[in-house]
Amino acid sequence: MFMVVDVNILIAALVRDGAARRLLMMHTCCLPETALRGIDKYSHYIMEKAHLTPSGFRELLVRVLAPIELVAFAEYEHRMKEAGDIMNKIDPGDTQFVALCLHRNMPVWSDDNDFQRQNAVKVFTTKQIFSRFA
Repeated sequence: MFMVVDVNILIAALVRDGAARRLLMMHTCCLPETALRGIDKYSHYIMEKAHLTPSGFRELLVRVLAPIELVAFAEYEHRMKEAGDIMNKIDPGDTQFVALCLHRNMPVWSDDNDFQRQNAVKVFTTKQIFSRFA
């Protein structure tokens, strides 16, 4: 299945060798390139939770990101206003994910309840994907 993946899924895949990590390797996902800042912002948290050194974190990040297509902002920029209209009252930080979903006509994979509060794009949780496709 083709999906836009939310940062919370990547963080879960980095913190634990669990369902999120396994499912990322099984599905075709893309991510707004600018969302990598979210990973950087939580790098110390991830290293602490996963008991990783900085070099171990970088190695794992490369491995987890390998099957994910990073999408440049310019590709979905034209959908940002529409996505902003949808997400500004819910969580403006998720606007780029919705814009990419709208542009590519894809669902979003997220365990963030904020996505459930909109109906413009289909949302799958890790539990739903695992029960459906694993």
